[in-house]
Amino acid sequence: MAARYVIVGASLAGATAAITLRDEGADGTVTLIGAEHEPPYERPPLSKAYLRGDVPFDTALVRPATFYAEHRIETLFGTRAMRIDPSARFVELEDHRRVPFDALLIATGGRNRRVSIPGGDLEGIYGLRTVQDADRIREEMVAGRRVVVVGMGFIGSEVAASLRQKGLDVVAIDPSKTPLFRVLGEAVGQTLADLHRAHGVRPIFEDTVATFEGARRVR
Repeated sequence: MAARYVIVGASLAGATAAITLRDEGADGTVTLIGAEHEPPYERPPLSKAYLRGDVPFDTALVRPATFYAEHRIETLFGTRAMRIDPSARFVELEDHRRVPFDALLIATGGRNRRVSIPGGDLEGIYGLRTVQDADRIREEMVAGRRVVVVGMGFIGSEVAASLRQKGLDVVAIDPSKTPLFRVLGEAVGQTLADLHRAHGVRPIFEDTVATFEGARRVR
């Protein structure tokens, strides 16, 4: 009996695993389950070229949308896996369907850290992980508007740069001495800070956000 391969998580890792199974000659069924409705895509453009509107979404796809059916990869996009039974060997979906497996890969990736700052649930505060998040931010990107970026790790630094390139007034806040301080150290981080300043980003280092203020929407 041919093996049943199930992959939970339809981003770059999950899609690559499904593609590799077929490339390596796996003869069983391959099922790719993902909570997002879009075919698997790469996330780095979301904070750079796609966020700025320089490239269409299709350029971020791991493979064209038609690839999966053509290579006998069953896709369950827009579907959440709610429970895994390792003894009975099935994945239960949010609509209570059960997908049996002989081999299971969990490739769901990470989640954004949720801030526990007062006012964090106000409208106008965005995180960035999915293409829908990027689209919501793009709708707000009007030249001359003021924006605050909280955190200057890789994503925060890239978003701050992209927003400045589109003509927004950007302030960036980070508790460290420089951008990417823990990753790159102070010397390289200071060079990045100077580069941001040269392009008009106004960084605030060694400080944190105490509260977000506003009625319904952050102001």
